[in-house]
This record gives sequence, C-alpha cells and structure tokens, in this order.
Amino acid sequence: MVKPETRKQRGERHDREVEESQQNLRANIAETERLLSASDKMLKRHRSESDDAED
Repeated sequence: MVKPETRKQRGERHDREVEESQQNLRANIAETERLLSASDKMLKRHRSESDDAED
C-alpha cells in the first residue's frame, strides 16, 4: 500500500510542478517571440521584393 504524502511533501511537489510549468511557459513564450520575429522579417522581405518587382 502506498503511503500518503504529508502536507510538506505535497507542498514541495506542488512547488516543483509550478516551477516546471513556469519554465515551460517561459520557453513557449520565447519560441513564440522568435517565430513572430521571423514572420515579421519574412513579411518585410516579401513586401520589399514585391515593391522591387513593380518598379
């Protein structure tokens, strides 16, 4: 039979889970910012190429 967690153990597990979740969130935000930046650069390049083609 599994021994139930103590209040302290639950608190420590919760703290670890929250920290892991926060790390994942920060990584996801960083990746989103990277993708947005790459998308902006691509759109600017395409607009410039389109403008150059019209000249």
